[in-house]
Amino acid sequence: MAHLSLGVKVGIISTYQQYQNYSRTAAKCGVSREAAHHTVTKWQQERTLENKKSTGREPTLSAAAAARASDLLDAGEHGGASQVAKELIADGLASHVVHKSTVIRAARKAAKEEGCEMKVSKHPPPKGLTTATKQKRLQFAQQNSGRAWGHVMFTDRKRFYFRYPGSKVQPSRWAKVGPNRPKKQGVYRPNHPQCLNVYGGITKFGVSKLHEIAGSSKHKSSFKNEKGEVASNITKEEYGHVLKETLLPEGRRLFGARGVSSWFFQQDNDPAHGKAADVVVEWNEKHSSSIRLLPKSPPNSPDLNLIENLWGYVQAKVDGLGCKSFEEFKKAVHEQFAAVPLPMLQHLYKSMPNRIASVVENRGDKTKY
Repeated sequence: MAHLSLGVKVGIISTYQQYQNYSRTAAKCGVSREAAHHTVTKWQQERTLENKKSTGREPTLSAAAAARASDLLDAGEHGGASQVAKELIADGLASHVVHKSTVIRAARKAAKEEGCEMKVSKHPPPKGLTTATKQKRLQFAQQNSGRAWGHVMFTDRKRFYFRYPGSKVQPSRWAKVGPNRPKKQGVYRPNHPQCLNVYGGITKFGVSKLHEIAGSSKHKSSFKNEKGEVASNITKEEYGHVLKETLLPEGRRLFGARGVSSWFFQQDNDPAHGKAADVVVEWNEKHSSSIRLLPKSPPNSPDLNLIENLWGYVQAKVDGLGCKSFEEFKKAVHEQFAAVPLPMLQHLYKSMPNRIASVVENRGDKTKY
């Protein structure tokens, strides 16, 4: 609640004594009913209209900045609290970028003064790992503790869903909740979103092209499943095609540009990946190369596959663009993956020894990565 001048407070008391009605008093004095009620109650209880002197430090954000932060978070158009902190500078309401916790604290206080409450959505707790999976992860970490990870190409399959056509999506959303607040209308979200199903690979020196496969919307596969029908998901035959046409040539290009001729190919335990051993042998013979499969990659281990970090990064980038059509969405996925910054890749590869050490330390359980 904004501080009122002594003259305004005197006017409120005088008006209330005349009308004995808070709403009429507020209207006559040009203040909120809450302010009128507070002023009269304070006078009746304490017989003083002076504000108590604050014993604490001045707030980092002014009341105006706090109110603006509350509105920006509620609107959801400027990202999370960190981005709102930058918006406050642009609006001339802050002299420097404050910490996101300061923004949230001030915004929640401002919302409370409006009779609302700022709430943030929560995510469900992560799933746990079985004892067998932990053991496989531990064995993998112990066997690869001294590996030169800079000579490994990490690969994976990812489904990108076009869930919010024409809407920019932020990773988190604060909103004011209260009896006098209109219910927020959510963005349009189709029941069966279109999907882009792709394979990709990364190295310390760059990323591969993405390869679209069966399971992608508007993509008719030329491969058949075991029933002889057009495949709706990856098959061993199509995976062999992905290896020959994209992943192995791209690995050769990326490593070859740095003079690396011997490297390892990482893949997960998808049943379709059983085709890889024969394809790699054939590729090595045909191209006189030395590519080996990284053995026994453990299941349920996104923290041990560096490309997993990039999938989330690319999805967030694309969601933030607000693509209006599926074709625009597909193009954005390819472009954002190709534009992954090289320092990000190098940082991920640099983290791999620590990831391995963390798995060993945790006896195969999940890590912070």
